[in-house]
Amino acid sequence: MVNVTPVSVYAAVVLLLFILTYSHSASIKVKKSKYWWSVAALSPKEIMNKKKGSLHLIKKQKKLVRENQGSLKQLHQGVLTGIRECQQQFRGKRWNCTIVPEPHNKKRTLFGPVLKIASKEIAFLYAITSASVTQAISRGCSKGEIETCGCDHSGGLKLNSDRKPPNLGPNEEYRWGGCADNVKFGYDFSRKFIDIVEKSKDHRSLMNLHNNEAGRQAVLANTKTTCKCHGMSGSCSTKSCWKIMNDDSVIGDYLKLKFIDASRVTLSNKIFDVRDIRSKKISTAELLSPYDNFYAEPTVHQLVYFHVSPDFCKPDKLIGSVGTSQRICNDTDHSDNSCNDLCCGRGHHQKDVVISYRCKCMFHWCCEVQCQECKRTELRSWCN
Repeated sequence: MVNVTPVSVYAAVVLLLFILTYSHSASIKVKKSKYWWSVAALSPKEIMNKKKGSLHLIKKQKKLVRENQGSLKQLHQGVLTGIRECQQQFRGKRWNCTIVPEPHNKKRTLFGPVLKIASKEIAFLYAITSASVTQAISRGCSKGEIETCGCDHSGGLKLNSDRKPPNLGPNEEYRWGGCADNVKFGYDFSRKFIDIVEKSKDHRSLMNLHNNEAGRQAVLANTKTTCKCHGMSGSCSTKSCWKIMNDDSVIGDYLKLKFIDASRVTLSNKIFDVRDIRSKKISTAELLSPYDNFYAEPTVHQLVYFHVSPDFCKPDKLIGSVGTSQRICNDTDHSDNSCNDLCCGRGHHQKDVVISYRCKCMFHWCCEVQCQECKRTELRSWCN
């Protein structure tokens, strides 16, 4: 039997991401890639290095970072959060937001040649990273970690028309205030930083811009309202209310549903200038049409794509697929990671594994929790 701890597989994945992100950062090269999230493979200091950072960011992106001191740390964290959330949401899928090592990833864009395919998986990747950067910058403002912004003292109403806080009685008094997450600054920063790399007038730039915006709209659609009571003797005669960011996992769940309902589109016959899209003079949704009658008209909140996804069943260096062989699957239900779907009809094999876990924990004064190590045997399934 194989001795596997509950976190061993997860730890191995995290270790691989850590090694790719930090240990090999000095060797990563990208030719002014529009895949800007490759900055996750560099430390904040290296990103601004003329020799290394210039391979990842264009001049206007670096200028924006310099003008907003403190934003680089938040940007870096936002990219990593987006990648982790992508991997969490797709953990049971054939393509699981795989970071592709050499030799399949010659340009070292983290995700490899799959980025060239205008599929719904890549639509999700653009949306979740755009959303995560928006969240990270917005939080950085309210925490005082970015010099050019702070709390949104309007209570978070600059980008939200919902005037009355939810769950208030008809006669309860309230005022918008407090230290709201600065969603407007985060939204504007994300749009300027991310969208600027899309300069072509082709279908792919249009798709990327649309999904970038869908990610930011997901943030706006999922803000939360929190209130604090004011009044004599705890009477709560008046409440101060403000808006805060929702958890990154909530945004991930929201965009995963958008992924499931993503709309396949074609270009309309309208002539457009990508600069007008970036300046919001025209919406990307106006320039896209449903692929056929099966798909709905695209809206700003939807994810859009042009190409049907590969099956990702076998290793394929042309698309950067590592295949699904030896992936752990579930042979008891029909969820995302079911053996029937994940193994692509190749079948699966099973092994008994010994799971170690903490048990019989007791609190000892003061202040320690002591646990025993227990073991149990589980039957696990792997794809052939």
